[in-house]
Amino acid sequence: MRQTCLVFAVVTLGSVALAGVGRANTNPFFKTNTVAGELPARDRFTVAGASPADVSVAFEMLQPDGSANLFVKTGSGPITPVGGPDFHTLSSGAIAGITGGAVAGRFVDPGGPNTGVFLFPPNGGARQVLSDTRVDNPSFAPATSPGGDIVFQDLHPGTNSSDLIVRTSGGVRLTINGSGFARMGRPAITTAHDVAFVGSPAATSASEGSSPPNIYVGSAHGGPLTPILNDPNLVLASDNLTLEQTNNQTRVSFVAVDISRSQVGIYHSDQFTPQGLFSAPQLVIASSATASISEVFSTNSQGQFLSRKGYQYYMARSQMNAAGSAPEAADPVLLIGIGDSVGGSTVTDIFMSESSLLDSGEALLYLTLANGDRGFYFVTVPEPTMLGVLFAVPAIATRRRS
Repeated sequence: MRQTCLVFAVVTLGSVALAGVGRANTNPFFKTNTVAGELPARDRFTVAGASPADVSVAFEMLQPDGSANLFVKTGSGPITPVGGPDFHTLSSGAIAGITGGAVAGRFVDPGGPNTGVFLFPPNGGARQVLSDTRVDNPSFAPATSPGGDIVFQDLHPGTNSSDLIVRTSGGVRLTINGSGFARMGRPAITTAHDVAFVGSPAATSASEGSSPPNIYVGSAHGGPLTPILNDPNLVLASDNLTLEQTNNQTRVSFVAVDISRSQVGIYHSDQFTPQGLFSAPQLVIASSATASISEVFSTNSQGQFLSRKGYQYYMARSQMNAAGSAPEAADPVLLIGIGDSVGGSTVTDIFMSESSLLDSGEALLYLTLANGDRGFYFVTVPEPTMLGVLFAVPAIATRRRS
């Protein structure tokens, strides 16, 4: 009885702190009202930086004449156009990353023959063409590591197969052979050049169909590509995944359907060294009967997750128990939603990207308000210490039951 009362008291206190309109603290990074245009898609921006003090954002805006332009803003600096007029992304999610002011992505160049993966150095330097795939497919959009490494698919000329190309922050080009796969999703990469992607192995004979998709993890420096999803009840629902590296583990996070429960959720699986094995997938945020999970989610190196369910955004934290091998997850905490109060107005739309969640715990979201204001806002739970208490409750309760 004592355990039940303690847990109930903590959760009730957290609910009071988070309930009601305007539950989150919001602080504008900058408003885009001064940039004549509209954000064309929720995932056509990318965020870099560990905290608000060093954050940068690259974003695309549709102009009144129908053209699109790419912009970058770092810290308190100005909003700077990149790439020239109408040098825009080819597909949603194609702005891959930004590091030190440099922007990588898959873009259309209206002034030349190149359509592919480009790197725009900071301060208006000449762009670098990393790949000219000419394939309008989100899977061919690149991804970046926090250290500035870039990974992307490169189509074999005259075929439907492709390799994964890693361009390190030092300019070294590495290749992961993809000839054994019938299909590969958009990859992810860590600073240590570990790579993960959703792939379907190619058939080994004319009479054999391709295998179901799985998550493959390997190193750009060579070695095997290892499938890590072995739970027969989990079926991948999307090619979207994230790859995080901490001091002692590599974490792969993904969206899957638990066919035994008919439930979609965000899961993660952790690799521990020196064993090198991945843990069983751990559910972090699940859909409900009234709210579905978005395929776009964000993670950080602190084990936090940000996801949209219906018209509301939730944060959750995944924790490891004292043994360091069995993951434990806390209940998601409601962060912000449509209709919440911000800046004396109400939220009418919210966009996020896969890089929205900073390591410091703030989420950088694109908000549209009823009064016409729109722009990028830092969004945090009102009392971070209370959020920590909420996250800790399930872990404490689990240990007491064991």
